[in-house]
Amino acid sequence: MDGAASALELHIVHKLHNLFVNKDTYAVVGILFDVDDNSVGNLFDQIDFTTTQTKNFGLLLSPYLLPYPLLHYKGSFTTPNCDEIVNWFVVERKFSIRSSQLLNIAAAINSN
Repeated sequence: MDGAASALELHIVHKLHNLFVNKDTYAVVGILFDVDDNSVGNLFDQIDFTTTQTKNFGLLLSPYLLPYPLLHYKGSFTTPNCDEIVNWFVVERKFSIRSSQLLNIAAAINSN
């Protein structure tokens, strides 16, 4: 956003229900995070990336989505074939993540 990369971008992917004419249309909501080792009470304090868990993500994510304006653009996914129809929505506010949390997420992703 504003030409600056973020430390982490969380993508929440939604696909239209089969009742819609164009079933290959998606919506992706992006939430941006920058490192702040002094932050307390962020989203990643509530998610443990080392275990399987059940969470109410609507309740968990609503404070990061509802009060903030969204940027919108049309595009595709960021992985090949890049030919899907995707409506991208990016929350205009950046949130905080501690470097230790970012390292835990990277380790979880890189272990698979």
